[in-house]
Amino acid sequence: MRKSFYLITILLSTLLLGSSLMANDCLTANLISSEEDFALSETSGSFLGAGFSGDPQCAGAGGSDDVWYSFVAIATDHGIQAKGELDINLAVEVYDACGGTLIICRDNAGPGATETVLLPDLIVGNTYLYRVYHVGSPAIATDFATAVAHIPFVELVSSDCGTLDYTTNDVIRATNPSNTANFTNYQFRFVEQEAPFNTYLITSPNGTNP
Repeated sequence: MRKSFYLITILLSTLLLGSSLMANDCLTANLISSEEDFALSETSGSFLGAGFSGDPQCAGAGGSDDVWYSFVAIATDHGIQAKGELDINLAVEVYDACGGTLIICRDNAGPGATETVLLPDLIVGNTYLYRVYHVGSPAIATDFATAVAHIPFVELVSSDCGTLDYTTNDVIRATNPSNTANFTNYQFRFVEQEAPFNTYLITSPNGTNP
């Protein structure tokens, strides 16, 4: 009887300090390195002297000073956070390239709150751009912080490594990554190592590590 062997990788699904220069167009966007935790990639920014890039803005009246950022996708699922100080009400726009297509426009949080953008189905290795700007009446504050994170990969626990004969109802366990905030579930990916080399995705339904 033919046996199928599987390579197992595990992906976590989640909701997902430095200082940035003023970059008020996408050609000079500040590069942010995505990390497993937003806190690890957080960078400070300021609208002081930033100016308006001239591109139409999807939120507010338009014409607000904006600052651009870019990041390289190292996973298919990423998240962006941006938080203005005091009375700054940030909007976040994400594009698939400089001068490209708007992927999402987000302006859900209020002044001084954190705007969070979830980005599924990105292409690993591609560069994405986003800009932040204040929406509403002129703000007194000028500073903000922003960060980019990705859904981290984890590994099988050592006792499960090398197992080739998993059967129905077997327990598969994973290590915990550094970022465990706002996880919604674990997603297991099984890749056959023999023809037809199918890939199967199984999501843990209860948000725990089975």
